[in-house]
Amino acid sequence: MLRKGLFLILFLAFIACEKTATTPEKTLLGEWVYAGTFDSRQSYKCYVCEGFEPSASIYSINFLTESNYSGRVNLLLIKGEYVLSDIKNTEKGFTAGFENINMEILNKPYETEADSKVKTFLETANKVEIKTKSTDQSGDILILSSDDFEFLVFARK
Repeated sequence: MLRKGLFLILFLAFIACEKTATTPEKTLLGEWVYAGTFDSRQSYKCYVCEGFEPSASIYSINFLTESNYSGRVNLLLIKGEYVLSDIKNTEKGFTAGFENINMEILNKPYETEADSKVKTFLETANKVEIKTKSTDQSGDILILSSDDFEFLVFARK
């Protein structure tokens, strides 16, 4: 009887854990702050290195729902819709196709060359990758890339 009771408790705990597993779409939700632009042809020790201060970042993206986002590119405010496709789970997160649908600029402040580059990159990104607490990172990172060699790295705020 004790064995059956123990088995039942373990089985229910397993089912509860299975139900709380998050989907890639839900993993993406929340605010991410810009950590830098990197080049895939180079090797890096870390993307979000020790000393990175999220509050100092002037670029951010906030995935509000599984299809809507808002963001800040310095003083420029943006919002839009997105679609994930071809989602593949990895050992430490997931990768997926990313389609930015109708990114809308909400204001027209002065825009620096760096602002323009990040804004254009957000518009043209076609791939997203999330690495959750990888060995070389202290927290989750989001990588947005396109067919170009450069990619944007964001850290979860």
